[in-house]
Amino acid sequence: EKSFKKIDRIEGLLVPGQERVLFDAAAQLKSGSIIVEIGSFNGRSTACFGLGRRDKSIKIYAIDTFSGNNKDFVRGVQFRKPQFRTDFERNMHKLGLKNVFPVPGFSQEVGKTWNKKIDLLFIDGSHLYDDVKKDYELFFPWVKPGGMVFFHDVDPAFPGVYEVWHKQAKEQLSHLGSWHTLYFGHKPQPHEIFIVLPVHNRLEYTIKCLSSFEKQSYKNFEVIVVDDGSTDGTAAFLKERYLWTVVSGNGKWWWTKSINYGVRKALERARKGDFILTMNNDCYVKSDFLKNISEASQENKRAIVGSLILDASNPNRVVDAGVKIVWRKNLIYGVADKIAKDAKFYRNRGVISDIDNLPGKGTLIPVEVFKKVGNFNY
Repeated sequence: EKSFKKIDRIEGLLVPGQERVLFDAAAQLKSGSIIVEIGSFNGRSTACFGLGRRDKSIKIYAIDTFSGNNKDFVRGVQFRKPQFRTDFERNMHKLGLKNVFPVPGFSQEVGKTWNKKIDLLFIDGSHLYDDVKKDYELFFPWVKPGGMVFFHDVDPAFPGVYEVWHKQAKEQLSHLGSWHTLYFGHKPQPHEIFIVLPVHNRLEYTIKCLSSFEKQSYKNFEVIVVDDGSTDGTAAFLKERYLWTVVSGNGKWWWTKSINYGVRKALERARKGDFILTMNNDCYVKSDFLKNISEASQENKRAIVGSLILDASNPNRVVDAGVKIVWRKNLIYGVADKIAKDAKFYRNRGVISDIDNLPGKGTLIPVEVFKKVGNFNY
């Protein structure tokens, strides 16, 4: 309640109760999230976001001309004075919000060069139809799948905002909600893939592996690195370079226990329909790998899907394609050893199904499998 008393001291046009909606939305964001606010005035809504999630890793970009607005408000409400930015920055300073970054200028100009993924977008700038439409079209593509989009003043009194919301935005959003004139929804998202990657030293391999995932066309994924006692600077590199989750082992976990702990962490956040991908750090993947392997699972009734592991120095040579068990003779052999080491053979066949174990590296597993049969037994 102390936070809302501080918010109430800042002049603004939010209807009582809307502050709580914005505050709670920010509170749910993950570390490293980005909030973009179009239209800040004196910072009342900015304060809701900043106080809702006091985390230095979260950045709030406040886009505004900071010169006021006297062209699109009605009912006698007009705002125009030269010191809006001074007032805005003074208010942020009083609240101790050091992760708020004013972006002076017209949102349509800022939007032309914008290049950051957005977790929460708040549109409350010019209320003229063409301006609202342009704001939405410029910034919505940058909203992450699952990210939230808010429109303020969705009311017939502001026909521009009202029309963009009802004719365009709400048709592209899911899980819609509203509080008086504050309307919101989520950008639909594909299923999330949690990549569990055990590492122990060999930082040069880890860098190449992670770099290949950064280039994926499928964007809704998270890497969980299980660093099992590395001594080569892996931990420091991961902390400096990535915001992905890192689980620390004691150096005696090896692959399966590391995978087990990584899967535990993934299942804490996974939802129905998500996947877990097991991986080795001495592998790297093509840019369409996550897209292709997730589509293969969905097209085959959410099957577990393995990967064809090729030699990096000779892409036509198969290193691993799973294991075949001859049950009556108690024999186990690698498919690549007994059937073919030539990648052309596997491509011609399309799908290899007559195997009993898939490789641990590059295997996609629907989360419901773990809920049914349990975690890896280390």
